[in-house]
Amino acid sequence: MFGFAFLGAMLVALRLPAGALLVCGCVLAAAFFVGLWRLRTFAGGVPVLLLGAAALALCLRAGYQQALVQPLRQMEGREGIATARVVDVQPGYGGDTVHATLKVATLDGEKVPAGCKVLVRGMAAAEVGQEIEIPLRFYAFAQGSTQSYNYSRGFYLGASAQGAPVVVGTAHTPLTRLRQLQYAASANILGRLPQRLSGIAAAMAVGDRRFVPAAATEAYRAAGISHLMVVSGLHLSLLCMALRRVVFALVRRRRLAGGLCMAGVLLFMAFTGLTPSVVRSGIAWLLVFLGPMVQRRADIYTSLGFAAVVLLCANPWAAADTGLLLSFTATLGALGSGGLADKLRLAAAPGLPWPKRLLRRLAAAALTPLCVTLATLPVLVYAGMGVSLLAVPMNILAVPLLQYIVLCGFVMAIPPSWPVLGALGGGAAVVCGALLRFLEWLTGLCAQVPKAVVPVGGVFALAVVVAVYLLAFAGWKARRPLAAVLACSLTLCLAAGLHTTLNAGTVRVVVAGGGANPSLVVTVGTQSVVLYRSRQNAAAIGRILQQNNAQDCVLFIDMRRTAESEEYLELYSPQQVVVAEEDVLHRAVYTPVEGVRVYLAKQGGGTLACVDVAGTQIALCSGSVNMQPYGAPDVLVAGSGKVQGQYGTLITAGAAPAWAAPEAKVLQNEGEALIWIRPGGGIRMREVLDGA
Repeated sequence: MFGFAFLGAMLVALRLPAGALLVCGCVLAAAFFVGLWRLRTFAGGVPVLLLGAAALALCLRAGYQQALVQPLRQMEGREGIATARVVDVQPGYGGDTVHATLKVATLDGEKVPAGCKVLVRGMAAAEVGQEIEIPLRFYAFAQGSTQSYNYSRGFYLGASAQGAPVVVGTAHTPLTRLRQLQYAASANILGRLPQRLSGIAAAMAVGDRRFVPAAATEAYRAAGISHLMVVSGLHLSLLCMALRRVVFALVRRRRLAGGLCMAGVLLFMAFTGLTPSVVRSGIAWLLVFLGPMVQRRADIYTSLGFAAVVLLCANPWAAADTGLLLSFTATLGALGSGGLADKLRLAAAPGLPWPKRLLRRLAAAALTPLCVTLATLPVLVYAGMGVSLLAVPMNILAVPLLQYIVLCGFVMAIPPSWPVLGALGGGAAVVCGALLRFLEWLTGLCAQVPKAVVPVGGVFALAVVVAVYLLAFAGWKARRPLAAVLACSLTLCLAAGLHTTLNAGTVRVVVAGGGANPSLVVTVGTQSVVLYRSRQNAAAIGRILQQNNAQDCVLFIDMRRTAESEEYLELYSPQQVVVAEEDVLHRAVYTPVEGVRVYLAKQGGGTLACVDVAGTQIALCSGSVNMQPYGAPDVLVAGSGKVQGQYGTLITAGAAPAWAAPEAKVLQNEGEALIWIRPGGGIRMREVLDGA
């Protein structure tokens, strides 16, 4: 219980200003010691546990802020030659760039504060384990969702590359060797399957998501099974259950068997990069395997609470990680489904007729994904990630296949040159390919379903979900299910009506993709306007159009003509296509939707596009543009080119570029920035992070 209270208290502590942490921590600590003194007056000491968890959370966050974050934030604005080790590498915006995680040691020969790990986007090609020298410019993350997201991943400072790296050596740390082993295993998998399937197999089996196609990511997200492509507690649980059966069957000494299983868990955790969700599940399984060694049985709730304490002590901002919260809530939902199945008596009794046994087994199979979906719904809504209406049936079909895909992936990861074992990879590839093609077919069907993903999010939607849960719980306890159903239905209808009324006439603008050249999608009702800047955002544009039920793409503006640009004719079926480089001589004005105007201005170095909604202007450019002759827009979406002029807010991926106006407000976009414009009601911006 302390662990879960600690997790909740840390979520609250992360929202408090730094100055209020010490005061709140001292007050709660005093109340905690008073509670300890009068422990007998409390029922079971529960208030003492809650006060202690809150005091520890506040003090821990304040300590980390003072000891680690503040020294790193003092490096903001510094620029120089850094020596660093390449910890991780992901594909970049183009074929010749990467997103590299660097562990910085020195800057211009001076040691930097401990824990200086940065993510450098769009860096020249590098490999894991290399010791490099690279010119970097450091920047601090702006307060908000982007800061919490990066802090939860261990990035307390940002950096952008000012030049190409120079390799000066090679590191041989244990984690580096494990990451190289992971990439080598992934390469073996990639060589055995077609390109569209091999990246998914590598992601599911060994946690390497570098080669997952964007279209597959969007299709799995629409189907509600995107969690299968992220190695998490589900994957580790499947592995541990198989490992437990094999090891305890072969090794008679229970302590030795438990130690071998613990070693396997630790190796898998390190092999997959020590992600929070894997660490959470790994700690729980370590305690399970520790039980036979000390002649005790592990309690799963105690193990989960202990895992929460360990993770938050290592990094307090892990409480803000959406993946970690989904991992905990999904586990609690799965555990709750077991108790609910017992209460509903869904166990198939031998004496029942086969039709009733079949119905009970189907109901029991559907209960676990249903409970997991309901448990994770508040986290998904608060994070603004949307809710898939197909998640329950798809998980019933897909989750049982995961263990076979992971097993085949492990076999395919063995080098083909190995005798006997390497030859088994061919058969495993046939089985794994067939299973992945089946999932590809299922997700393709889901992608064709309109409104498969409901784009709900924010505090209002979270309040509605919590209210419905409370009403359902009250009806369950009062044994009045009909009254609970009516109350929940009425609450949902009132909330939908209020939301529709408040958002009537609102124009929704989405910055599609968090890369160097994100596109812009404007939706009004069922109509849409797309300003296209990169084919890397093609899948994201399609998902946004589907989520908003924007069936009519009335205007499609291709800002940067490429050889692959014709593919959008099939993807979006636009009514009117404008290729800026070919169809615009100097200036052009379009009014595709009532209340929305699009201005195009062509210059020698690039093209400027500006979307005007009731006087609110959102601009984006292709290439280098001088905006000074055209006025100052309210929002500018940054790209890879240089822009001159004034604007109110700059939306950019990573650090603000050197050409950014000093007086402009900077919104660091790690996912998709959402902009709501209501004529006569102003503008509101929010960011949805890509947490899947």
